[in-house]
Amino acid sequence: MSKKIILFTLLAVGAVFVLFVLIQTSTSWSIEGYVTDIQNDKILVVSDSFDSKVNQYDAIWLFSTFKTVHSLKIGDKVKAAHSKYVNESYPAQSTLKKIEKINPKKDKETNLAQDEVLNLSLQAMMNEYNEFKAIKNVSYGDNIWEVQLENMENPAEHLLLTVLIDDTTESIISIDANK
Repeated sequence: MSKKIILFTLLAVGAVFVLFVLIQTSTSWSIEGYVTDIQNDKILVVSDSFDSKVNQYDAIWLFSTFKTVHSLKIGDKVKAAHSKYVNESYPAQSTLKKIEKINPKKDKETNLAQDEVLNLSLQAMMNEYNEFKAIKNVSYGDNIWEVQLENMENPAEHLLLTVLIDDTTESIISIDANK
């Protein structure tokens, strides 16, 4: 009888240990969005959905030395997990634990993929309109990409920048600010 109790106890402890390891190694993604800025060892990830409860986009600066981060570029869509310790500034700040690039589907009819279009748009905005880092909409038609960027620092202003990109020449046609 005591052998059965010892065996049962060992099995129970083993099962708890395996469960603990599985929980610790599984990734709970903290944010999914676009890389909208890169500065040295940190990236800014901004979700593509607006949270009307707090009147802002979910955004976070993620600090890292992972080689993966150095291969990312502005406009890449990613999902990331970060440390449980978060500086609650806006955008928030934390240490990156894991990141995964979400590869865009390239339409056979276009020269540019969506991440390339976003990279062109966001790079063009960096110098003049640094606060426009939330991607509101991306659409394509008649060889023209239209990217709408919103001021993530103050979305209540409803100020949008619309960037038009010619897919054939792979160049920016116009940048228009409107309300």
